[in-house]
Amino acid sequence: MVKQTVLFIIFLLLLGCDCEELTLQRENYMGNELRIDGFYTAKLYRYDPFITSIYVLYNNGVLFEPGGIEGDNREDLLDFMSNLKDRDFNSREGDRTSWGIFIIDGNNIFIEKWFPSASCTTSQLKGRITSDTSFVLENNNEEYIFNEYSQKPDSTNIFID
Repeated sequence: MVKQTVLFIIFLLLLGCDCEELTLQRENYMGNELRIDGFYTAKLYRYDPFITSIYVLYNNGVLFEPGGIEGDNREDLLDFMSNLKDRDFNSREGDRTSWGIFIIDGNNIFIEKWFPSASCTTSQLKGRITSDTSFVLENNNEEYIFNEYSQKPDSTNIFID
């Protein structure tokens, strides 16, 4: 029985993750509705202590969500960002959840990214652009504020063409 269970688990692992495809079509972003020469942060108060979430937007329409830091210490945030260049976000299938696509349409931002889950599903978010340095995601009312930063990590990844 144990041998059959082990074989079944190995079989499931060999099947791998059949991830959903993103449905938004990536487009180059050439507008001026939002600045993209840095990154955006939002304080997520649903965590205790709160987490500062990070979104990096690129002119090729790719969104990178590398994670976040506890609290909002500016120096910790800049250290976190500078250490990203040493990480390989293409090394594991699970890192797919760090990537997504964004589209700007008027004063709206649409984001689609993979959601961290066993089923590898996607999630779509809609936000309202309030200025060229901020947007608010409607589903959770989180405000993302721009931080100028010239050393953004590369947007090249194995998950988005």
